[in-house]
Amino acid sequence: MALVLFIFWIVLSGKLDLFHLGAGALAAAGVAYMTCYLYAMNPPVGPIGRHPFFAVPWLRLVLYLPWLTWQIIVASVQVAVVVLNPSMKIAPTLFRFRHELPHNLARAMLANSITLTPGTVTIDVHGDEFLVHALNQQSAEALQTSQPGDMKARVSALFARPTEQ
Repeated sequence: MALVLFIFWIVLSGKLDLFHLGAGALAAAGVAYMTCYLYAMNPPVGPIGRHPFFAVPWLRLVLYLPWLTWQIIVASVQVAVVVLNPSMKIAPTLFRFRHELPHNLARAMLANSITLTPGTVTIDVHGDEFLVHALNQQSAEALQTSQPGDMKARVSALFARPTEQ
């Protein structure tokens, strides 16, 4: 994990001097060390005896990220319209929804995807129940309804076992 994070650091920073490489290596090692307990939590991410890093569906994750990026762009435009248009009402709302996911890593992925999308913030996750703050009712309804291809369905498909697809 530290190696993947370090490579990601190099790609994003573009700096190859000793200071930045050292800072990137320290940051990557620190994050990998501090998050390694997430992989060990029950239920397991992958088969017992196999390192959970190798059980993460990396190819599906790579395919999920462009979709998530597009959702972030669309939500950013929607939030900008709401903020810049004085006649549009902002109606902040808190709501809960339940969505079954196989393990904590999948729950964290859904919670972070919601929070990365402008106009929504995941406040709490308790088991399969998510507490979310939304800027307006439109954002809340988009997360509460279950449709094929929505964020909840995509995260479920991302972490589905091969026999569940």
